[in-house]
Amino acid sequence: MNNTTKLFRVSKDGVAGDFYFVSSSKSPSVVFLQGMPGSMKKNDAGDFLASQGHSLLNLEYPGTFNNGGDLTPENCVQGAVSAVQLLQSGKVADAFSGVEFSVSPEVVLAGTSFG
Repeated sequence: MNNTTKLFRVSKDGVAGDFYFVSSSKSPSVVFLQGMPGSMKKNDAGDFLASQGHSLLNLEYPGTFNNGGDLTPENCVQGAVSAVQLLQSGKVADAFSGVEFSVSPEVVLAGTSFG
C-alpha cells in the first residue's frame, strides 16, 4: 500500500470486509468478490487496485469468517448488492472508530473464481 492508503474494517447492514481507502482517489470504488470462501489475510488484489488509485471493499460473504448469516448463493448475491449500495452512498465508516470516509459513488465489481 502507498502512503495515501488506509486499511480498515467495514461492518454495516450485513456488509463486512476490509476496506482499502485511497484518500486522493478520483477513480471508481471497487467491490472485490473473492473466490470461495475467501481469505481473512491481506489481499494482493486490494493492494494492487489501491496502488492504482481505487478504494476497494474486500467483501466477506455472509456466513464466512466474522460475518453473520448463512452461506448460500442467494445471500452471496445479496451481499454483493448491499456492498455496491453502501459504496454508492458515498460514505464508508471504520467499524471500530466510527470515522467516516468519503468515497466515489461510482462502483465497479471485480472478482476471482466464485466471485
